[in-house]
Amino acid sequence: MKNYDDIKEEIESKENGNLHLEGAPLRCNYLKEIASITQRNVISYYSSFLEDDDKTISEIEDEDLTGFINAVSSMDTSVGLDLIINTPGGSVEAAESIIKYLHSKFNDIRVIVVVACLSAGTLIAASSNTILMGPNSFLGPTDPQFFSGIPASSILKEFDRAKKEIEEDPSKKEYWEMRLKGYPIGFNEYVKDSIRIVKDDLREWLSSYMFVDLDDGSKKEKTINKIINTLINPKKTHSYHFSYKDCLDMGLKVESLEEERYYLLYQNLLCLHYCYVLSFQDGKPGKLIEASNGATYYVGAKHRA
Repeated sequence: MKNYDDIKEEIESKENGNLHLEGAPLRCNYLKEIASITQRNVISYYSSFLEDDDKTISEIEDEDLTGFINAVSSMDTSVGLDLIINTPGGSVEAAESIIKYLHSKFNDIRVIVVVACLSAGTLIAASSNTILMGPNSFLGPTDPQFFSGIPASSILKEFDRAKKEIEEDPSKKEYWEMRLKGYPIGFNEYVKDSIRIVKDDLREWLSSYMFVDLDDGSKKEKTINKIINTLINPKKTHSYHFSYKDCLDMGLKVESLEEERYYLLYQNLLCLHYCYVLSFQDGKPGKLIEASNGATYYVGAKHRA
C-alpha cells in the first residue's frame, strides 16, 4: 500500500516536479482505476480547506454546478455515480442545485467520504442512496451559520434570553436593545426560517433517495426524524465530527470502507486523497471537480492574490 510519502516521491520524480501539474495525470489515473473497480461513474469534488487558511475559496458555491455539468458530460448515467467529497460546506442553495442536477441524471448515487464532508456537504451526502466512510472519515452538523460561523441555534438562544430577561426585569430592555441592534430587522424570523428550510430539505431528500424503498411508513418517519434531530442539534457545535459509527447509530445508510470487499477501493481512494493534499499544498486551486472520464474543472484559484 502506497502512503503519502510514496505519492509525493512519485510526483517529485517527474521531469517538472511540480506537485500540482505533475499530480494531475496521477489523479486522473486513480479516478479511472476507482471507476474500473466499482464499474460506476466517478466524480471527485475536492477542496483545499484542510490545507488552506482561506476557507472561502473552498466552500460550496453556485459556480461548482458548472464543474459538475462538465464532469457528467459523456458519462453513461445508467450505471450510477460514486461522488467522492471533501468539503467544509458552504451555500445550502448551491448544494441544493448540485443535488437536484445530479439526481436528474443518475438513479443511484453513492457518496464516498475519505476524510471530511461538513455542513452543506453533509446535505449532499444525506441526499445520496448510500454513504461510504473510512475509519477516519466524518460528517458535520447541518445547522445554518451566520456572520462567518455563528450557529443559528446560538443566535436564537440570545433572542430567547433577551425576551426572558426583559419580561422578568423591564429595566434590561435598553441593554438588550443596544446588544441586539447589530442584527437587521426581522433577523430572528429569518434564522428560524433558515433552520426550517434545512430540516425540510433533509426530510425531502432522505425520504426521496436514501429511504425511498423503506415501505414501513412509521419506521421511515422515525428514522428520518432521528437523523434530522441529530444533524441539527443545538447541543452540538458546528465543528462536531460524526464518525462512521455515529452515522450508523443515527440511522444513515452507511457502509465501512474497512470491509474486505472495499479493500482495493479504499487503497486507491487513499492514494487519490494524497494526490489532492499535495496539489493543494502547492498553493494551487481551492477546489477541483474531476471525473473518471477525464473531465477537470478548477474553482477558487482566481480568488487568490
